[in-house]
Amino acid sequence: MAANTKSNPRRGRTPERPAARAVDISLGAKLMTLSNLMRRIMAMRFQRLFRLSLVEGWIVSHIGAGGPMSLDELAYRCGLNKSQMSRGVTTMVKRALVNRRRNPDNPNGVILTLTPDGRKVYREISGLWPRYNRLLMAGLDEREIAAFAGHVAALIENSRGNLMRERKLSAAEEGG
Repeated sequence: MAANTKSNPRRGRTPERPAARAVDISLGAKLMTLSNLMRRIMAMRFQRLFRLSLVEGWIVSHIGAGGPMSLDELAYRCGLNKSQMSRGVTTMVKRALVNRRRNPDNPNGVILTLTPDGRKVYREISGLWPRYNRLLMAGLDEREIAAFAGHVAALIENSRGNLMRERKLSAAEEGG
């Protein structure tokens, strides 16, 4: 009887392709996989529980947690570009979950706040965070969770700096 050589995606290897060692795979690629899985999970939860898109859920979460803020600040906190965030905010204003008003200190800017209905949705979303954090961190002890949270914060800051450098390099290449 011939050996089964079909690829099994859960095993990730065939006789022709041995399994890659964990250290052979880029840490960035692993983090992208984790991020993509988390985005898919959160998109499904926001849709199922609140009838919100992923970006809309982020908007409510970040304004709720951070208080009134500009569109630039919101985009920065979410790691999205301003145009993506602007489209999401426009939808949330139409749904009466977000208020948008001119910034008195910057006539070209806006200040975003949650409406009373937006604050209600935020309370519901934020009430679920402890449960979702426990699901994400299952199997880690308190010390590991604290260390991981610190590492993630550092990786986010590093990535923001890397994004700025990449933007500069892209602009230089386009101009040259």
